[in-house]
Amino acid sequence: MNPSDGIEQMARKPRKCRDELGTITVVTIGFMVVLGLIIVVVVNASVAFLEHRKLTNLADSIALHAADTLDLEYYHANSGPNPVRIDAAQATAEATARLPADTNLEMRVENENVYVRLERDVTLWIVPGLRPQAHIVAEVNAALTVMP
Repeated sequence: MNPSDGIEQMARKPRKCRDELGTITVVTIGFMVVLGLIIVVVVNASVAFLEHRKLTNLADSIALHAADTLDLEYYHANSGPNPVRIDAAQATAEATARLPADTNLEMRVENENVYVRLERDVTLWIVPGLRPQAHIVAEVNAALTVMP
């Protein structure tokens, strides 16, 4: 055995196994797929959240405005412990006038309380193989009170 043989063997680089070739490509593609799915979920969730917030603000505005519609005939005729009542016809008419065409309104008036439920379908921005619509619902209530 020649002493230079040992040095040659140590200087040689170890050979890669054929099984390891291309694994970084598979890991990179898998990472990109996961990253793409995360982006889709975040963008769609943000759109749904912002639309829900807009719908809630609209419902709150409608409920507060409806709570201000006092039934004057009832108010003048009654002087008991609860002399106020919301004018349901006026509240519904004013709420319908403020409502966008793509929004459904359910309004219930009970004496001095008003309950508003709005529904709307929203188009999601990024929809790979999913339904392009999300159904958004907002519910609020308001009450008319008389301050002494």
